[in-house]
Amino acid sequence: MYCVGGEKHGDAATRSGEVFDLEHKAWMPISPMKTARANFALVALDGSLYALGGRNTQGHVLSCCEVYDPASEQWGPAASMHVPRLHHAGCVLDGLIYVVGGCNATSESVKSVERYHPAVDVWRMVRPMVQRRTECTLNIAHGKLYAIGGYDIYGDFVNSSECYLPEGDHWEEVQLGSPMSSPNIERQLKHLQASSHKR
Repeated sequence: MYCVGGEKHGDAATRSGEVFDLEHKAWMPISPMKTARANFALVALDGSLYALGGRNTQGHVLSCCEVYDPASEQWGPAASMHVPRLHHAGCVLDGLIYVVGGCNATSESVKSVERYHPAVDVWRMVRPMVQRRTECTLNIAHGKLYAIGGYDIYGDFVNSSECYLPEGDHWEEVQLGSPMSSPNIERQLKHLQASSHKR
């Protein structure tokens, strides 16, 4: 289990990270990231950690990314995203990293989506979401991505969900159980995860 980046002393972004040692039941420091980051996405793929975007201590929105190799205990560069973003969501599907939504450098909620191919270290833009979403949840079920909730360009809660079909590069709005409201996001996620485990 890793804990990396975030804020300290108010809004200051940090480079530090820690790993939980199961044998000694204690948190141990790891090498700091090259860039201080807060409000970024952190995903695991093939035994490595990828820190994606976010904002730095000066408040600049980042497109740069970096990757941590536990074997060497070092962070190294990864290709930058096309869109600088923070408060976005990220996950891994079929060996590829996806990032969706977030806020751009002008503090606007976006619906753009990017996909990272680790073998060639390249980000590619894919079909944008139907809705602009900041701070949404991104989950995987049945070989699809599900973007759930979040906030729109006006800061209002997005009372909808949508799924991405990689084979057709297509997003479509979906209804997951009862209509969404901010308090029942956790219930929606449990419904989705339970449905996924049944297959």
